[in-house]
Amino acid sequence: MSRMPEAEAPTWSELREPARAAWIAEVVGSIAAGGPGPAELTRWRRTASPELVAAAIDLARARRSLAGRLPEADRMLADHAGAAMASDAAAATAKARRVARVRPRELWDLGCGIGGDAMRLAAIDSLERLVLVDRDPARLTMARHNVGLVAPAVRVETIVGDAAAHAPDAATVLPLVIDFLGDAVCVAHNARFDLGFLRASAGRLGLPPLRPRVIDTAVLARRLIRDEVRDLRLSTLARHLRAPQTPE
Repeated sequence: MSRMPEAEAPTWSELREPARAAWIAEVVGSIAAGGPGPAELTRWRRTASPELVAAAIDLARARRSLAGRLPEADRMLADHAGAAMASDAAAATAKARRVARVRPRELWDLGCGIGGDAMRLAAIDSLERLVLVDRDPARLTMARHNVGLVAPAVRVETIVGDAAAHAPDAATVLPLVIDFLGDAVCVAHNARFDLGFLRASAGRLGLPPLRPRVIDTAVLARRLIRDEVRDLRLSTLARHLRAPQTPE
């Protein structure tokens, strides 16, 4: 577990350099046109390492994936896999509004990925310090950059490590979760599984029974399209319904 400067992920840090901006724009244009072709790859590798070229192509594909979901997509630093897992702006903003109710001065984003949630958390006006935690140094470089696009004044720190190592215990977190849920409707896939753990923990801690209103997408799929799909896994349903993002 270690705190890290952004330079720990040199390939992705280099993609942020102003000198690379025109080249990144060329790569983005090539991807949009169905490229790159062999000639383009050969030319790019004359001035950039194979690792940097691969990262630039990954970045271009990620930005295409994020377009329409995040208004900052064309300036973000992201890989395609990270983009697929990132919260879109609407969902992240809704979560941040709930967190903002407690007027936090410091927040930790455990398993921050490319920073989709962190970008909206950083906009909370009471926030002074944001700590980003992820096992992947490259993702931390991305998240730090992306937070800086929307909240350059917020103090951002990064830690390489397993998010669970920094997680508080259930007695600390569960009352906050219950308060966070409030009277909201919970939408989840196989919600009974996840809520079972929360209810069991609440019972052990002597907290009030957890009885949120729930929309279970697995139940809906079973009732509405069970005969159209081979199974009810979320990834299967996303592909069948042609969702723009397909969970792994």
